Amino acid sequence: MDLSKWDTYTDSERSGYLLAIIAATESHIMPPAKYVWMHPRAKLSDAELRSVKSWALAERAAIPKKTGIPSQRSDSRKRSR
Repeated sequence: MDLSKWDTYTDSERSGYLLAIIAATESHIMPPAKYVWMHPRAKLSDAELRSVKSWALAERAAIPKKTGIPSQRSDSRKRSR
């Protein structure tokens, strides 16, 4: 994931990345250990992790939801049975 390219990702890609960010903040594995190894001061406090998680949750909530309306292809398969 490259945050500088955030606007180029699809809603599905963004949603997946946001879920990964949420999971990483909940597991306290953000930033990754290999990054912290090179940048020891990069560790995030609990408050910072909560802030990142709050941002990710808000961003994910702003992504348009699928309507759940089946596509024509799905409908045609159902009718052919």
